[in-house]
Amino acid sequence: MRTLPSSFFHSMFLKKHVFFYCLMQLMALCGLLWLCNQVVAFLHWHIPGSVLGLGILVLLLLTHVVPERAIQAGSSWLLGELLLFFIPPVVSILKYQVFIRDDGWMIAGTVVLGTLSALIVTAWVVDRVYTLEKGINDRRLARASHRENGKNSIGAQNHV
Repeated sequence: MRTLPSSFFHSMFLKKHVFFYCLMQLMALCGLLWLCNQVVAFLHWHIPGSVLGLGILVLLLLTHVVPERAIQAGSSWLLGELLLFFIPPVVSILKYQVFIRDDGWMIAGTVVLGTLSALIVTAWVVDRVYTLEKGINDRRLARASHRENGKNSIGAQNHV
């Protein structure tokens, strides 16, 4: 009778551990969404609960109340399965063909302009962050070079 290696059991344990860890993160994200939807409904705000939840999550991540690793596995899974979340819009397009036919160009224009503005703002932010990080690294290298040159000149003076 053939026995399974102990590494097999270790691998299965790790897979279960990662699955439950990801599941807990997804439950936390869904709980935040539900809570924010309840707040928006209670306060009669005219913004979606998901937008409020995203703002709260970003604030919690920036203040390090919630570490990035606490939502990394769940959010990676959500991004990996993003195509599943586009199925409802396709169904709605099929269901509301008259609306699409009458106002389709306006909807398409809005989608295109929204996408372009998101791409432009993202490119601008990436450029700003890159420039900032490059400046920080350049200053760090200049300080290190200056310190190294200072050590070399002191050592050279001692040898004279």
